[in-house]
Amino acid sequence: MKRRILLLAVSAATGLALLGFYPAAPARAATLPAGWNLVAGADGATLNGASGLIYSLQPGDTTYQSFPAGSPLKAGWGYWAFFAGGGSVSSPSSRNGYSVTLTPGAWAMVGNPTSDCIVSVSGADSVLAYTPSGGYVEATSLGVGQGAWVMGAGNVTLTPGACVTATPAATPAAAAAPTPAPASASSGPDLTTITGLQSVALQQSDLPGYTSGNSQLNLRLSLRGGSVGYVGYWIDQNDRSPRLLVVDVLQTYPTPALAHQGFMAAAADALNPDYSGTTLTAGNVVNEGARGLGDEDAASYYLLTNSHGVQFDSYTEILRRGLTVAQVSTLDFTPTGSLLNPIAYAGIIYNRMQGR
Repeated sequence: MKRRILLLAVSAATGLALLGFYPAAPARAATLPAGWNLVAGADGATLNGASGLIYSLQPGDTTYQSFPAGSPLKAGWGYWAFFAGGGSVSSPSSRNGYSVTLTPGAWAMVGNPTSDCIVSVSGADSVLAYTPSGGYVEATSLGVGQGAWVMGAGNVTLTPGACVTATPAATPAAAAAPTPAPASASSGPDLTTITGLQSVALQQSDLPGYTSGNSQLNLRLSLRGGSVGYVGYWIDQNDRSPRLLVVDVLQTYPTPALAHQGFMAAAADALNPDYSGTTLTAGNVVNEGARGLGDEDAASYYLLTNSHGVQFDSYTEILRRGLTVAQVSTLDFTPTGSLLNPIAYAGIIYNRMQGR
């Protein structure tokens, strides 16, 4: 007869604890699809098929911790890992739970610390799991091998429940466009720098006949942590085109959850433009998410009338790929504008993000 074992390991520096609940079962392997995955495992678990570096953000961290893909995992931690052709997590036998004290207002990564149990997550204000095909979803439990982002102001506990399968709770059917952890971790330019953002933004060759300008911004948003941004604008000063102005704004955030918030904020801003001396006579969101540019995308349209009664069309396309949000806006004389214009420009940026 096997005895139930209670293990307690506490670190005063980090406030982490491993809590034993069940006798150990044979080690199992959780399978993962191609692309970026949020992964986890028992203490000493290893990743099969992962390449490059793996990344984790723990309470108190201001940037990702990075490790070689072959490094053993720490129980209870969540990691970003990239699998070019799919892979798996091999975990030593463990049915231990996990607890961590969060930094108020900051996101951290946690993960299932068991080899064959689903764990429930309690104590967090928000839990975001991720799949390559589905993006971020709110969660209350994590399957074997699954990690997540959590935010709260106290202890978050992962408690083992059903211990019957090694299949993750939400296994995606297929991989979509990879979502990077740090943007420097995969194919394409390093989008964590202004130079990298500028390299994927619109170029003079994309807009012949326009006069260009740009500004380099280090954006420090109190509610979203540190981020880096770039703004470019293109003006037709010679009236050779009915398209008067093209603007692209790119911003890279420190965590995927904050990047999603940044995307939502950009979409909201596009619906509330500030054009001095104009009247907004019409506006709406068009085909949100229908174009498949990046992990998320949305579009908006406004009809503007200035103080002289001249009408303009304002169109905006916004996309998010991983940590980076890109927004492209055009201003045209009515009725020459079209949503196809910013969508086409955004497609150029999206291809450059992927190193194409």
